[in-house]
Amino acid sequence: MKKFKLDHSTIFGSSSFLFSVHCFFVIIGSLTLWNCSSVCEVKNARQPEFETPAKTPGVKYLQFIAVGDFGTGGTGQRAVAFGMAEKARVDPVELVLLLGDNFYEDGVESVYDKQFQAKFEDMYNQPSLQVPFDAVLGNHDYRGNAEAQVEYTGLSKRWKMPARYYTFTHQVDDSTNVQFFALDTNPIAAGDPQAAEQITWLKSELEKSRARWKIVFGHHPLYSGGYHGDDPETRALRAALESIIESKIDLYLSGHDHDQQLIKPANKHVYYLISGTGSQCRDVEWKEDTIYASTNLGFAWFRLSRRELLVEFLTATGKSEYAHVVAKN
Repeated sequence: MKKFKLDHSTIFGSSSFLFSVHCFFVIIGSLTLWNCSSVCEVKNARQPEFETPAKTPGVKYLQFIAVGDFGTGGTGQRAVAFGMAEKARVDPVELVLLLGDNFYEDGVESVYDKQFQAKFEDMYNQPSLQVPFDAVLGNHDYRGNAEAQVEYTGLSKRWKMPARYYTFTHQVDDSTNVQFFALDTNPIAAGDPQAAEQITWLKSELEKSRARWKIVFGHHPLYSGGYHGDDPETRALRAALESIIESKIDLYLSGHDHDQQLIKPANKHVYYLISGTGSQCRDVEWKEDTIYASTNLGFAWFRLSRRELLVEFLTATGKSEYAHVVAKN
């Protein structure tokens, strides 16, 4: 048995927020076991009780993963990638949703940028992760050549970003499907007038959708108890999108804040989930509408059937920290 310790401390973002992640891994034969800890804090933390319901025999499911803010190429990203692969090995997934900030610090220069290989193809090369990775752009991706991430779709077997915003559908069973709506939240959050076309597109696609389940994903959150919770960008995105998606969708997924959160605003239909600990963390506050919050490196895993959507938050080591069921009659 060999044990290695890797300390990864760096500064990310224009705010120069310092975070520190300490990881070590143990090699036992061909098995590698990761452990990571962070200095980040959940303010007003609670420990909600939960249980993860077993599958119902004979029911068909769609299983997938969502992770954001991952593209550092460091030990934190590698640890989460290992955890994702292990979870997918035990509970196979059909797709992975990438929630933006795919390449730190400054995006990619072209489709031939070596980061595609190092931070995506090689990072998630495990057999259980040979599935489509449907991606959206984050603010750090805009520091480089954002269009190159769209164009890379034509060169990769797994990377999927056919446009800066797009939609696709997965069939769950003979009478159940789920439609995903991928957004480029950067121009919307910035108040760019050109975002009007995307907003009109989203409204039109939602109105004509007949999918039983509807899930929107983008980089920026509409609600958050994290570092960006009170940002003008967060408020701008909420003002632009909430009236469109409320009562139309079931779940909005995002990253941007480097934490994990599940939020259900009072008297609202939509659940808001943040999965932004794909390689790093920041402090988060447990607020009135918070169902769950954590700063541990990890990802979110989903199991969807006709009648329910199970959301499970896992750490990089594979520990299930919380699970929640969204039911549909």
